[in-house]
Amino acid sequence: MESSRIDVDLDGESEFVEQNKVPVVGDKRTSNAWRNYTDVRDPKTGKIVKAQCKHCSRILTVTTKNDAFVRIRGAVRYVRSSTERSKLFDTCVSKSKILSKAAVSIDVPTRWNATYIMLETALKFEKAFKRMRQEDPAFEKDLKDGFPSQKDWESARNLSLCLKRFFKATKRMSGTLYVTANMHYHEILGVLASLLEWTQDDDINIALMGDQMRKKFDKYYGEFGKTNVMVLVAVALDPRYNMRFVKFSLRKIYPLGFKKVEELYAKVFEWWSDKCTTYKVLASIAKDILAIPVSMVASESAFSTFGRVVDDFHSNLLPKTVEALICTQD
Repeated sequence: MESSRIDVDLDGESEFVEQNKVPVVGDKRTSNAWRNYTDVRDPKTGKIVKAQCKHCSRILTVTTKNDAFVRIRGAVRYVRSSTERSKLFDTCVSKSKILSKAAVSIDVPTRWNATYIMLETALKFEKAFKRMRQEDPAFEKDLKDGFPSQKDWESARNLSLCLKRFFKATKRMSGTLYVTANMHYHEILGVLASLLEWTQDDDINIALMGDQMRKKFDKYYGEFGKTNVMVLVAVALDPRYNMRFVKFSLRKIYPLGFKKVEELYAKVFEWWSDKCTTYKVLASIAKDILAIPVSMVASESAFSTFGRVVDDFHSNLLPKTVEALICTQD
């Protein structure tokens, strides 16, 4: 089987220990699932960089952390680590003439919404962090990952805008005081539009992030069969959109699939003709029904505002038919 790559965090690895004759690795790798993997170490550093499945050769690789996040997180933690440092930071905020009443917050690395809030608040106090660097000699020395550079702040600002889209969508869809079923589909479309935009971004960090997130998106919405039909029904029940919006959006999301459906509708008689051996009875019924014209009225009469005229063709009709045409002309 061809090997595939999946990003996974292998940080915190420690030496193997024997416990019940089962190799267990570190605090973060205590699951028995790791018995099915073989560690691959870097020949230069000896550090585990990959893990290969013993059964299907699937490769797990170490994820690369965003240095901008790490350095900004370190600066925030330094400021929040003591009352004295917090007071000094407040002084720097005042001297930098920052009017925001928000407070920098420490995030939880495993929760992206907390990371977004941390970045949003930290970006408001960028000048204060730079001033504190000048007034507190220990500030930069205590940051093991270094002080955030100007490039880090710019990268964080761009990525914060991306995370904001997901943050707002999550807040709207998780509301409890209003109807959310009819909003889900719209939010999914908004997320898809953002992902398509990010994958084309000039910033390599945003482009890579957008590409990885698009793969996750396709896992749940890449094919029409994966979409919960009730989400579409909820939109159809919204009087502002109805089925027209559903049809329009599906055409945008699944252009190839929609084209196949249109071709099928255009060649429905041909399709039943091909399936006549498989569905003999249904094909016979379809042939009889599809052969019936939906209207017996000529197109000239349908678009004409004048009364019906009995011509040479109609004069050959049965008397009852002619009578019916004359009596129903109004």
